[in-house]
Amino acid sequence: MQLDKAQIVSFYAETEFKDAKNFPYGFKRSGEFTQQQAELLLHHGLAYHALHTGERSPVTAEESRFLEFCHGLRDTETSHERTWQRYLALCNKRAHRPAVSLSSAARESAQHSQDADWDNL
Repeated sequence: MQLDKAQIVSFYAETEFKDAKNFPYGFKRSGEFTQQQAELLLHHGLAYHALHTGERSPVTAEESRFLEFCHGLRDTETSHERTWQRYLALCNKRAHRPAVSLSSAARESAQHSQDADWDNL
């Protein structure tokens, strides 16, 4: 079945986009995105990702412009581009978190205080 131009929709994806690694409770509940951004990611995130990684070729002029944005050839202009830019920035920020968590630091601090108590005996 061939679609005519009127039936082609930019950023179409058959399934919802979810990123359980970076946003385990979803985009809306993360507190990092506006409601509109969360909706755009949910419904179009797979298309954004496929275009960004080259798994998909653009089918509309809007998708071609999005791809130019992904390659750094132009600045963000649309809500799709701003949303994807925010998503990538947050994923990169999360990837560069320090390896030490508060719980391990607290355990280490508790261990040092126990060692000091034994030394004082």
